[in-house]
Amino acid sequence: MLNISVPSPVNCFSVNNYEYIIASLPVPGKDAGKLDAEALLTEIRSQCSESDNALIDMLLGSFEANRLDSDFYSSAWHSHNGFLRDYLLFDLKVRNAKVEYLNSALKRPEGQDLMPIPDGADASFDEKSEVDTVLAGPGKGGLTTLCGLKPTNLCKCTFSTSI
Repeated sequence: MLNISVPSPVNCFSVNNYEYIIASLPVPGKDAGKLDAEALLTEIRSQCSESDNALIDMLLGSFEANRLDSDFYSSAWHSHNGFLRDYLLFDLKVRNAKVEYLNSALKRPEGQDLMPIPDGADASFDEKSEVDTVLAGPGKGGLTTLCGLKPTNLCKCTFSTSI
């Protein structure tokens, strides 16, 4: 006889079975109203280990402009978590591409205000031309080229960051 034991969800959280955490989250419907993001984050954090909460802190820190310095990106690059390492390196490269674009547009010295790429990280950025295209804006191949939008329709787009 085969004896299979299925761990309870409570025990699964301690071994990083994120599927249980995600499955326990509320499913918003069209009539659900707004979710309480802070309560949702608190619930997720309560089910994560200390090391996972440190990763969440780093990810959330990437949305705080005052934390985005060379120490932050270096720390992210040396993280054991591949997703954060790659995501935040990409974030740094996009931000540097934006600075390079603005330096050129404003006739500022090349390389001014760029954040250094962490030691050991690949400095190449294959997506730079796409970032430059977006920054060029409508009428210069920006959003109109990438999204197929006509300049007259751009004002009809709405974006929301609320949960």
